Amino acid sequence: MDASPQVMIFRGPPGSDGGRPNAGGLPGTGTANVTPQMNFVAPGDLPDYKPVFLNGFVRADLDGNVWIRTIPTKPMAGGPVYDVVNRKGALVDRVQVPVNRSITAFGPGGVVYLTSRDGMTTKLEKATIR
Repeated sequence: MDASPQVMIFRGPPGSDGGRPNAGGLPGTGTANVTPQMNFVAPGDLPDYKPVFLNGFVRADLDGNVWIRTIPTKPMAGGPVYDVVNRKGALVDRVQVPVNRSITAFGPGGVVYLTSRDGMTTKLEKATIR
């Protein structure tokens, strides 16, 4: 069985060693074995549960509400689900975005702008939740 050679790519300005590791003290040979450093987290430092929502999945609309994309606990049909929370912190609505669509922007009065992609074409759609 033939062993495929390992290919290592190093980048740097012309004439430099490009950050190549040294093998046996020979400058610029780039043949040393480099072992990545591994860091482990103590089991007690790991969370017990998944987060309620992910970073970047909270957005504000023009009516003063916050849209929070939830993480479903079970697989569900349809697109992503958002909890809509008002300024008082009360859940005022739960909205499911259609499959293969993303929220792009908000307008006043419950208007939501969605995008969908089909190959190289992106479509912008306007929807109202109220």
